Amino acid sequence: MIHARITQRELFMDHLARQLGEAYCWGANGGTAQDCSGLVTEAMRTFRFLIDDGHQDMNAHGWLHYFADRGCTVETPRRGCLIGWDNPHAGHIAVCTDRFFCIEAGGGGSWTDYKNKPSNDTREEWRRYCIEQGAQVCVRSIERNRTVHLIVDPFKVMEADHG
Repeated sequence: MIHARITQRELFMDHLARQLGEAYCWGANGGTAQDCSGLVTEAMRTFRFLIDDGHQDMNAHGWLHYFADRGCTVETPRRGCLIGWDNPHAGHIAVCTDRFFCIEAGGGGSWTDYKNKPSNDTREEWRRYCIEQGAQVCVRSIERNRTVHLIVDPFKVMEADHG
């Protein structure tokens, strides 16, 4: 019998993979839609990376610097690392699947804000419209002609806590 040890990193990535295909909606953080930081926040809550109540719902810049301030900065992305783009402040965040790809909620921007939907559309109709326009949780290349702001490995916090 083969026994495999499934790491927290792999469980984290499996959880994110189950979000693939969800709608990207600006400002959303769970349920049937996500934005980039909402996807990360939901995963961080699920895996109890939140150290205190003051860091419950952060934007891309906040998450990256939360972990950078705890010594988790890395040069090369690896599975489970958070990566942010756009200097001087990270305006977008994703989770690396490896050195080349990431899972992100993106493809829409502020036009996907639920407040911008036509008044007769339901929330579900708006969610479907966003997906049809390519605004969704998906796998994309890390190298996309954007300036990488910061890469952090949140699992370094866990490793430090558990030796």
